[in-house]
Amino acid sequence: MTSFQRMNTVALGQMNKPIQLQKETVQTGAGGRMVSAYQTIESLWAAVSSRYHAPVVRADKVDYPVTINFITHNLAQYKNAKRIVWQDRIFEILGFDDPDGDDRYIEFKTREIKA
Repeated sequence: MTSFQRMNTVALGQMNKPIQLQKETVQTGAGGRMVSAYQTIESLWAAVSSRYHAPVVRADKVDYPVTINFITHNLAQYKNAKRIVWQDRIFEILGFDDPDGDDRYIEFKTREIKA
């Protein structure tokens, strides 16, 4: 499937999943330690383009983290996001892409993390 075909599908009303983009802020906590906190950049609608479980082999166990791609409208500030909250689940942003090549949309490649 080409990017053009995928975006035609999204353009037909598939951006119907509410998500929150969050950025990381680092602050000095008690005792001078650095503490990470997350702040919502934007609440918006997105399309879920794929869901799959890619096995991750670690030492003596195999883990199957949930990986999902989210597609939404593109704004420059969205590239500062570090994670996405969807259905009370948290996804770490691994990278992003411009699926149609004209900066109208942004596709986030994510992996579910345990909170």
